[in-house]
Amino acid sequence: MLHPARRLALDLLRQLEQGGFSNRRLAAALDGAALERRDRALVTNLVYGVLRHRARLDALIDAVASKPARLRGRTRTLLRMATFELRELGAPIHVVASQAVAAASLLDRKGPLRRVVQGIVCELDRRGAELDAA
Repeated sequence: MLHPARRLALDLLRQLEQGGFSNRRLAAALDGAALERRDRALVTNLVYGVLRHRARLDALIDAVASKPARLRGRTRTLLRMATFELRELGAPIHVVASQAVAAASLLDRKGPLRRVVQGIVCELDRRGAELDAA
């Protein structure tokens, strides 16, 4: 099950791709959310972190994906968020992978996307030092 804070962050990131001011959308979303203080902080960290590091996150994803051009829209946003959480926030791989797969299952109930997302997240973790050196 996708954690409510991560789901809110993912939804906000998708909305922001359509336009709008991140500070306003984030404030409005947090005002309407029944989240604890630490979960609000996680949403804020994820949203601003992904927006700030978007180009770098895309480069990391593209470096490990076999067909990066096919990773668009919600899938790309989900991978950016997982990559940020893994690489910048230092979240444990088992947490990031399970949450990324849970998010992917919301997008694709049949399953192929879940395997793709899990593979990319695990490869990002496995090749961490190599990717840092590049």
